[in-house]
Amino acid sequence: MILRTMLTTLSAFALAACAVGPDFVAPPSPVTASGPFLSTRAGVTSTAPADANWWRLYNDPVLDTLIADALAANTDVRVAAARIAKARASLREVRGDRLPSTNLGAERHLWPRQRRRGAPGRRPRGVAGRCRADRRI
Repeated sequence: MILRTMLTTLSAFALAACAVGPDFVAPPSPVTASGPFLSTRAGVTSTAPADANWWRLYNDPVLDTLIADALAANTDVRVAAARIAKARASLREVRGDRLPSTNLGAERHLWPRQRRRGAPGRRPRGVAGRCRADRRI
């Protein structure tokens, strides 16, 4: 009963929150936002590539040392790509360990033959020779 009352009350509040009213008027948009994109004066920007040492324009020795340290510690792009490939391969290996796997194997064991007389499946040595000798006669 309490749950039904609570759901009814929440539904009423949700519907009341969505109601705007009959006298709603959308606010007017600002004049500056409706016009075209305003850019800087001509000649202020350039399409030429930036200077390779652009940070030297600031004449800041701290910035110069930071840039020098960053360039000295910067690894080659190929090394970074190799590290990413290694990380992805490790991730594939770990994900593959979660999948079911099967193994197939075969073994062959050679046991030494028994040399006893009367072993099952074998005749004594002399019997085969005697049989051949009997046929010749």
